[in-house]
Amino acid sequence: MERTTIYSGNPEEKRDDRYTIHGRILSKGHPVFDKYVGHPSPVSAARNPVRYFEDAEFDDNAGRLCRCGCGEMTTRGDFVSGHDQKAIHERIARIGTVAEFLDWIDIVRPASLRS
Repeated sequence: MERTTIYSGNPEEKRDDRYTIHGRILSKGHPVFDKYVGHPSPVSAARNPVRYFEDAEFDDNAGRLCRCGCGEMTTRGDFVSGHDQKAIHERIARIGTVAEFLDWIDIVRPASLRS
């Protein structure tokens, strides 16, 4: 007999140095339950039956566009991993060389104006 539990909660929440799941078990009538229970799995089969995945329909817009301008979504911080460097180097290239960028930023934002 297969049992499936669908819940809503924060799986990364830690209490007492243990990971625990806090939330409520969803039932018929909840939009997540109705979308997934009795339908094909949205993730591939694996040995570990616990799987996490993102669903933009239910993530409450938790994801946001990467600030580098690539169009990818990120759920942690402002950038997809490594894209902060991509953004910095693209902005430097708009000015010219790294040395030219440093000269420009020192004029536009002198150290005396930084807090």
